[in-house]
Amino acid sequence: AAALARGHRYLGNDSGISHLAGIVGARGIAVFGDTDPAIWHPPDSIRVLHAPIVCAACGPGRLCTHRVPVESVVNALGVP
Repeated sequence: AAALARGHRYLGNDSGISHLAGIVGARGIAVFGDTDPAIWHPPDSIRVLHAPIVCAACGPGRLCTHRVPVESVVNALGVP
C-alpha cells in the first residue's frame, strides 16, 4: 500500500491491487475486460479503460483486455 501511494502512476488490471491503489490515492488506470466496471469500478482516482470490441478468438461475446489499444492506455496515463 505504501509503495502504491508513493508511485507517480499506476497501471493494472481488474484486481484487488487496483482497488488498493485507489484507496491509498494512487492515480492511474485499470484495464477491464469482461468485468462490468459499473459494478466493480475501483475508487475514483483509478480510471477504467474497458475493452471496446468483442474478441471472437476468446469466445462468443467476450471482451478481453488485450483488445484495449496500447495507445489508449498510454494516452490515459499521460506518458509522452
